[in-house]
Amino acid sequence: RVTYWKLDQNPRCSRVAISLRYVAEVPYSPPTLNPCNRRANTSSAGAAMPALMTQLAEAADTLDEDAFALAIVPDHIGPVPFVRNAQGGVAMPPQQATNLLPKLVPVLPEHVSTWPQRIASGDVALIKQRAVAPRLDALFCFDARSNTLIRATQRPDWQDAAAFTAAATRFAASACDLH
Repeated sequence: RVTYWKLDQNPRCSRVAISLRYVAEVPYSPPTLNPCNRRANTSSAGAAMPALMTQLAEAADTLDEDAFALAIVPDHIGPVPFVRNAQGGVAMPPQQATNLLPKLVPVLPEHVSTWPQRIASGDVALIKQRAVAPRLDALFCFDARSNTLIRATQRPDWQDAAAFTAAATRFAASACDLH
């Protein structure tokens, strides 16, 4: 309840000091467990980005010059867009000291199925900007719950597109909760 008073400093009539009282009910807003969900989601995504960028650079450093890997990264963390339109941006300068794309390409879960065809059609050589046999040497995924880039223990065979897509999707879902 909120009470408003019109005091005699500003009376309605000049002869008599009259005060009016007005009572208004305040709308009820039930309490919530965490009223700052939006801020928590934004903070979580904000904390995950530097972790992802650091770990992408470290993962690329573990690969030799001819190696090629994919890193499955989340499109969003909660309702917050994460790497939706910036897969290349997190792997290139100025975000990285060097261009990681010749060794490691971040990819969204929904685009994993396109990579067997892209590898077969010569995209690895195109990305590396030199002649190299079609290959995939490692597969990673980023777990936003723990801010960890996880390497797959078994590398799916990219030459069987259906099996590759199923294995990579299964790995991303089980290791990193990416769907």
